[in-house]
This record gives sequence, C-alpha cells and structure tokens, in this order.
Amino acid sequence: MHAIPRLMMLVLLMALAPKAFALACLKDATASKGVIGGREYITGWNGTPVQDEPISEPIAVATALPKGTVLWRSPEFVMSVTCWQDSPQGGETVFFYLSPGDGAQAQLDPDLEMGVRLNTGAGTQDYSCQTMHTAHGHCRVELPKTLFDFTPFAQACNTNEPFVTGCPGKAQTRTLNFSVFLLKKSPPTEGKDGPMTQISSLPLFQLVGKSGLNGTPGLNFRVNITNLSNLRYVACESRLGNMSVDFGPVFPRGAVNGAEIKEKPFTVTATKDCDSRYGLNAQLAVVSGTLDPDRVTLVPSDNPSVGIRLFKEGSATPLEFNKRFRLVDLTEQRVSTQDFLARLYWRTSTPTLGAFNAAALFEVYYF
Repeated sequence: MHAIPRLMMLVLLMALAPKAFALACLKDATASKGVIGGREYITGWNGTPVQDEPISEPIAVATALPKGTVLWRSPEFVMSVTCWQDSPQGGETVFFYLSPGDGAQAQLDPDLEMGVRLNTGAGTQDYSCQTMHTAHGHCRVELPKTLFDFTPFAQACNTNEPFVTGCPGKAQTRTLNFSVFLLKKSPPTEGKDGPMTQISSLPLFQLVGKSGLNGTPGLNFRVNITNLSNLRYVACESRLGNMSVDFGPVFPRGAVNGAEIKEKPFTVTATKDCDSRYGLNAQLAVVSGTLDPDRVTLVPSDNPSVGIRLFKEGSATPLEFNKRFRLVDLTEQRVSTQDFLARLYWRTSTPTLGAFNAAALFEVYYF
C-alpha cells in the first residue's frame, strides 16, 4: 500500500528534473542548412572538434628553479571558433576549462602544471589553476561578453526552431587569441637528469558552458598539448647578471622623428655550476615603460620623446618583444656570453626635455 505513493513521487521527481543543456563549439566551422516548410534553416555546424598543439623543441627543466617558473611558452594561436547552444534554455555563459577530463592534472608530472595566456577583457593575463575558479572538478575562467554573449533574450536559446536540435541558427563565431605555457609546480629540489613525463599528450583546454563539460562527440572543441616527451630534467640552472645601459646626455637640437640618436653595446652572461648540456631561448618582456605598436620599440613612460630597440650583435633586425630568440646555443660550457646593441631613436621632432628610464626583462627558457 505504501509502495505506490513512493513510486508515484519518484516518477514525478524525474519528470520535474531540469533538462540538461550544454554549449557546443567547433573550430573553422561551416553551417549545414536545410529547407523546412519553404524556409531555410541552419540545422547544424561542421568543423574541427580537436586540435593538437605540439611542443616543437626539447625543453630542459632545472629542478633547482623556484616554484611558479614558466618553463615553456607556445607561440600565440589565433583560431576562428563557432559556439552555439545545443538545447533550448536561457542565456548561456562561456568558460575556458583547463585540462578537461583530468581536472587535477594528475596525469602530468608532479613538477608540472599547465596554464594559458588569455585576454578576458581586463588585459592579457596568465591563468593557471592557482588563479582560476574551480567548478565541476575543473579550473575555469569566464570569457568576456565582448567575445561570446548568449545572455540577452534575443541571443539565448529559448525555443527550438522546427525540426532543429538546439539553436544552431544563433551561433556566434569569434576569433580566439591565446597561448599556452608549462609552469613549475614544485619548490626547488636537488638536480635530476632524464625524462620528465611518461605521457605523450594531454588535453589542454575546452570551451564549456556554465553547466560543465559537453560530452557529445564531435561538438566539444578542445586543444591537446602533445610531444610532452620533449621534456627532460637537467641538473642545474643558469643565472643571468643584471645589466644596465646608460645613454648619457642627449641633445634635442635637430631631432628628427624616427632618426637614430646613439647606440650602446652590452653583454649578457649566462653562468651555471654543472656540466649538463642544454641551451637557452629567451624573449623580451616589458618591465617599465610601454611597447610601441611596432612591437620592437620600448617607450619610456616618463618621457616618450624617445624609444629604445635591442639588437643581437651583427643583426640589422631589432628583437621583437614577446617573441622567442636564441640566447645560448646547446652547450656544456659553464659560462656563455651574447653581445647586444641598445639603440635610441627619436619618436618626435619636438622632444620634451628631461630624463627617461625604461626596463625590459629577458625571460629565459631552457632547451
């Protein structure tokens, strides 16, 4: 007698359970269309659901490096991504989920952590699990409404179009700019030598809605990081000495916008205390001052009348900021040097009198 009401209540609860919904995304997608009742509808999208991004060169990891050291950065990727809601519901929010399928990154070596450099509307930033929110067992960051916005009533998937699953007709195609990096997760330890991880690839990220991962095959665009076998330990780290360049007095008479004023040579010295064979790549990052749109000119904030460009000795091409270059070739030598030139240029024909100061950092990556 009592079993029937309980069974009816169970059926009622199941009937009232909310319908699951998810966000679908594809790279380089093209629409599938069909004519229904004399009207053309977008019935779906075809595109790339998975992209592999390899670590294209060996990466040497010194275990003596401090926790939080960036070990490797990829080039910037620019991708066209199309997203839509694949079931009718209210407005959706788009999140960038790190390490889908392995939220704790347990498959990765315990010394390693993955991260992504994104512009979420507040400027370009590095994100790792340490700086992301956690939901549904994964680290995630919300993408800005300026990128994807399904929240207004007109954009949300509130009703199905006839004979069409979800709302592919309300898809949004946007350009996603990002780069990925590997971070040292552990504090400094004694030197190790040899392979760093036993896995060859790992899912890096997936674009996901607020309800969690979309498990529908072929509709959950994600990027895998591959060639993890290129990672290896080395027994020690390299140190770079602090460098400064003093241009001395600069006379404004006869200033011509774009003209070179003077140049100063300087040398970068890298030292290490072991005989491990590895090399150093580097890229320039702005510490103080601003970067000119040409990406090669550092402009002092306290006097933008001048700009500074850096050259490797013997090269006529200035080094581009945030772009990798070879600093030290593969070697066992404990001391290595590289010569550079710092050149000062006018950025105006009517300069402002006064001092100027700017600073750049050599971000170093082992290989």
